[in-house]
Amino acid sequence: MVSNYLYIQNKQTTIHELKHLCVQKINNPKTPIWEKDIFLFIEEWFSESNTITVTTSGSTGDPKKIQLKKKYMIASAKATLSFFDLKNGDNMWLCLPVKYIAGKMVIIRSIVGI
Repeated sequence: MVSNYLYIQNKQTTIHELKHLCVQKINNPKTPIWEKDIFLFIEEWFSESNTITVTTSGSTGDPKKIQLKKKYMIASAKATLSFFDLKNGDNMWLCLPVKYIAGKMVIIRSIVGI
């Protein structure tokens, strides 16, 4: 079952409130670029599209933009959560840039894990 709320900085937030927060953060000129990247991704994640665009890390060549199906990203997140025995209420540290797939997956694991 998918929850209708998330915790953002220890505050319960509905998906609707989160979408509104995304717009505010993205349009605020004082929001740092790294933070805008987070909210741009969250906005894209909760869009109606079944895919998202990601940029590969470039570890084996030039970074490339590719389309990934959300359902496969969710399956990957669930497998990682299970492997590390992570549960609702556990904390995750987002220390990777969200403009690349690794950072995006940390956010997806957080969303899927609630």
